Amino acid sequence: MHHACPSHCRADIRPLFDDTCQYAHINCDALNAPDPVPFMAPAAIGTNLFVLQISRCDIPEGLPASAMEPFNDSMLRIMILFSNLTSWDGPLPSSLSSVFIRYSNLRSIPLALTTNLPPLLCII
Repeated sequence: MHHACPSHCRADIRPLFDDTCQYAHINCDALNAPDPVPFMAPAAIGTNLFVLQISRCDIPEGLPASAMEPFNDSMLRIMILFSNLTSWDGPLPSSLSSVFIRYSNLRSIPLALTTNLPPLLCII
């Protein structure tokens, strides 16, 4: 039986015994919530997330490691758009291959993108 995905889940697949979200777009402005982390809960979207897009969220210090950990083996891409991001210590999921940060308050490359990089990371 397929369970309804939350509104911020933009793509889900339905292989046998899997009804989890594959692409989540968390637009905090549209969701009327400043923090994206509650919308990343594995209970709501599962742990097989391939793409995470964060838009218009209050994340000056990036996404916390505890919020990223459930997706350590599945996440391929993170996109952070229109944020007040000023720093980000990481770590990034080990499966990550691309990171897009656009329209942020970064003044330099954050630690998350210079230290202990995932082995498949090829696009920053």
